[in-house]
Amino acid sequence: MPLVLIFLLLASTMNLPWPASRVGPSDRGSAFATLGLLLIPVSISFVLALRVVRSNRESAVQQRLASRWYSGWRGWVFYVNVLVNVVAIFVFGWGQVARRWGTNPDTFRLYPFAELLVPLPYFVILALNWVAYWIAEQTLAKHRNTTATFPSLIGFWIQQARQFLLMVMLPIFLNVSHQTITRLLPQTAAQVWFQFSLALAPIAFLIVFPILLRLLLSWKPMPNNARRKRFEATLKRMKIRYANILVMPTQGLMANAFVIGIVPWARYFVFTDAILEAMDDREIDAVLGHEMGHVRYWHMPMYLVILSFSSVAVSGCLAMLAVMLKPHGPEWLLPWLNTTMLSLALLVFMGMYLFVVFGWLSRACERQSDLFGAAAVSCINPHCEVHTSTTTLSEAVLCPTGLKSMALALERVGLLNGMDSVGQTKGLRKRLWSWMRAWQHGPLNARIGYLYRVIQKPDLAVKHHRKVMRMVLCLIVVLALLSSIGLLVSEEDFELLFSANSE
Repeated sequence: MPLVLIFLLLASTMNLPWPASRVGPSDRGSAFATLGLLLIPVSISFVLALRVVRSNRESAVQQRLASRWYSGWRGWVFYVNVLVNVVAIFVFGWGQVARRWGTNPDTFRLYPFAELLVPLPYFVILALNWVAYWIAEQTLAKHRNTTATFPSLIGFWIQQARQFLLMVMLPIFLNVSHQTITRLLPQTAAQVWFQFSLALAPIAFLIVFPILLRLLLSWKPMPNNARRKRFEATLKRMKIRYANILVMPTQGLMANAFVIGIVPWARYFVFTDAILEAMDDREIDAVLGHEMGHVRYWHMPMYLVILSFSSVAVSGCLAMLAVMLKPHGPEWLLPWLNTTMLSLALLVFMGMYLFVVFGWLSRACERQSDLFGAAAVSCINPHCEVHTSTTTLSEAVLCPTGLKSMALALERVGLLNGMDSVGQTKGLRKRLWSWMRAWQHGPLNARIGYLYRVIQKPDLAVKHHRKVMRMVLCLIVVLALLSSIGLLVSEEDFELLFSANSE
């Protein structure tokens, strides 16, 4: 969940007056309580990893059971890690202690990059869990039908850390760097050229980011074999512009594919080694078609526009609400209408918005890309039974074989990654967990079932495309109207409500 994770890490580095410890006034006591808390999920990871190793000497049933426990825990780790950090900050007072320890006693200003001390428990849990994952994954790799060589502990840890630093932490570092420069060099931060470059920085970052990832993560161009030539022919036929088709080396640990880059000359279609090895031509072509759908329907620029409107709309609405309630609100509410509570409310509402509204839009766009993936491998016959080597492909019609190919590709992705498949999410608890895991993409069983329904009712595809267009237009209009509310708040009131506390 990189989007939610990036949001939470950005929130943790904000200049907020975090609450004091509820377990005692001692900074050292707060630090030890936080340390003991974060060791709990790490211990569970190591116990399950050792259980996987021990099951290697037991029956096949015990091996599958241990692998299922381990995979289930890995799915829960994100939520457990976030919960641990919330408890550490709001119960054990770690946020306040971290900022106090990161403050220069002579100048009463934070040291450079001291904001990263607040989410430090998250980083510690993650780094130690990678060691436990290596213990389990190298055992599970012995049972996989793969020719890849499993990396050493150091190689595995560096690989995980490098991906995390580039795909998650890079925007965090940029944000903290801006705070550091503003704090230590206020005169420079006030210059027009600095403000202008700061406004252009996000655009430049989005353009250059794919190139950095390719270079620093050692993504290599796909070999010039028959599969690449077929990919290139499909991209040309579907009129999708791109820079290159890349292979992401994971030693068989990750089966995934994605497209990255907004501008064509820095746009890459990336496939992991595991997914290329495990999927046949029909399935992998459908996966490519799905990623092409994100480009054809402009999903990435649309997400950026909506997220930009969203942040302005939420902050503007909260500011207006606070200004309206301050002179007339109930007495019990007035003490809460201050900078701290409004900032925390902004974080809570943005988090809920991302999970509910943006998740809803993202799932609809994923289904739209599924349909495009099916169209990319469809023929001109709307009633075909099977494709042959002489079949002419055309995206003008969604044929049954193309839809089945996309459904089989999704099911294979689920099997390769230990995710749910058709008929595996019976019961309220399993369904809830399935949606929690796939809040951004939607459960695979729901997506697969929808593709089979389109075979029976082809008009569902047209209705869904129209539905997405209406959703996007309505959402942009509503967000634009809500954003205009912030203009009604005076500059003095806005600064009073949302300006950072002085050091």
